[in-house]
Amino acid sequence: MRNDAGMNPSDIFRLMQIVCALAERRACSISDVIDQLEMGSDDIPPSPDPVDFARTAKHFRSSREPTFGAPLFRDPAWDMLLDLLISDADDRRVSISSLCLGSGVPVTTALRHLDRLAQHSFIVRHDDERDHRRSYVEFAQGRKDQLLQFLAEWAREGRLPYRKPSARVVASTPGYRQCQRISAASHPVFLS
Repeated sequence: MRNDAGMNPSDIFRLMQIVCALAERRACSISDVIDQLEMGSDDIPPSPDPVDFARTAKHFRSSREPTFGAPLFRDPAWDMLLDLLISDADDRRVSISSLCLGSGVPVTTALRHLDRLAQHSFIVRHDDERDHRRSYVEFAQGRKDQLLQFLAEWAREGRLPYRKPSARVVASTPGYRQCQRISAASHPVFLS
């Protein structure tokens, strides 16, 4: 039995074996291999680790103000989420005070942003059992994975040549994109 493209099930199986082997050989995802095949290119490097990408984003975000000499580039909520992700990857607990200091804005402004992140279920606060003057922050359930997926998609799309965003949604099969594809050009510009 053949489909409209003239492929029978054994052809499809062989194609999937080839794609999986290429993904393993290139140390990238199946989605990356499919993108490389679509682009007709072998030289697209694998996506960076999302946490490493967050570290790079944080570095460039914090260097904008000194580079351009103007206090115009602040997004405290995003900076706090990046700090929280990086600290979590390093197995460090994050106190509210250190998260506020790392945001680069006055403490009262940072606390307002933390309140908004909590209201929108991005973070959860926990009191320190030994020192009731201190509280810790962690991601709310599912938000860390959502942020990692967003950063992975951003990093992956950012290294591909620009192409018009598609609205296709890929089935939730392991190794495939599980969210709507968005090109890097349509992402909010967090690094600029």
